[in-house]
Formats: sequence, C-alpha cells, structure tokens
Amino acid sequence: MKDLIMTGWCGVEFAIMASRTVPIMHRYATKHGMDLAVENLAGAKPPSWEKVSGMIAGLHEYDRVLWIDCDVVIADDQVNLFDEIQDGAVQALVEHDTPDGLVPNCGVWAVTQEMLGVLQEIDDTTHNLNHPWWEQASILEHMGYEVTEGPKATLGVPTLLYKQTQFLSPRWNHQPRDAKKPANARFYHATGYDDRIAFVTAIANATEVAK
Repeated sequence: MKDLIMTGWCGVEFAIMASRTVPIMHRYATKHGMDLAVENLAGAKPPSWEKVSGMIAGLHEYDRVLWIDCDVVIADDQVNLFDEIQDGAVQALVEHDTPDGLVPNCGVWAVTQEMLGVLQEIDDTTHNLNHPWWEQASILEHMGYEVTEGPKATLGVPTLLYKQTQFLSPRWNHQPRDAKKPANARFYHATGYDDRIAFVTAIANATEVAK
C-alpha cells in the first residue's frame, strides 16, 4: 500500500501549533514508511473545507490518505494507524460521545480510494459551507446522522457509508469533551481546549522529553 499523511492550516494561531506538530508528524510518517504532504488551507472556502480537495488529489496518487489536523500532537508513534484498519472499511475515525451527541471527528481521518466519490460529492455541495462543523457535517449526513445548527448530531438510519466506516479507539483522537476519552492517548487533539497553543506546546514538549 502507498500511504500519505496530510495536514494543513491557515492563520497565525494554527501556524504556531503546526510548528510544533508537523515535525512530529514527519517523524511518524518516516517511521512507518508514509509520505507527508502539507496543504495551504487559505482559499475560497472555509479552511476546514479546503482539506477535502487536498484529500481528493492525494487519493489520485496514493492508496490511502490519513488527514491529521495541525492542532493534533502525536504522543505515541509506535503504532501505524493504517494497521488498525480492517478489510472493508473505506474510512476510519473516532466517534466522540459528547453533549452534542455521538460525533465522528474528521480531525484524524483515514480514507481509502473507495471514498473518492463521497469526497467529490461533498466537495461539490455548498449547503454546509458555513456550518460550525463544515465538511464534517456533510460526512455525518452521508453516514445517516441528523445534523443541526446547534451543532448537534443524532444517528438516524445508518447508510452504506456508516456500515463501511471503522470507528477507531478514542486513543487516536483525544478530545476533552469525550466521555470515552482515554488517559493515555496516541493522538491528542487541541480542539475543545481554551488555550490550544499552550496545550499543543505542553504535549509536544512531553513527547520530545520522552524521546
């Protein structure tokens, strides 16, 4: 398999976080035989949406793409996330148990070439362009979730995409509001923290000390 890690950002706050997280991602990619690509997410759409077109382009060259938001710190690099993905899964992500409902999170999001059609379809739509969850809202809808502006998510009738989705252990995407959040995550996501830069810096420093 030819695998790619992708990340990206725009804006000063995210650039500061990326300066700490991307070198760790590069080390992770190198360790597990993957390539790393960095995207400029400044464009016509909100930044979170811009990653979709990048992933589409990536899947035209690679068998599998793992998107990692730039505010995610890899604290444990021993396991290749792709080794966790089971046969038949076209995407893999963590579903958080939050006050907003059961919410799959696209901040750490592995996809295969079988996801190209779905990604292109949501990239061509605009109805969730400014939803607080952006492209994630559209992915949830494709999986059968009912998504409201709250934002809230409630699973309705599971779709084929839902059945082809692998829900990863929350160790792959620590989120503070997740009732299932582990004490020892592999990937720590700064979303949900009041001071994301301070959180990223603390985890990155601890990771470097551990090395």
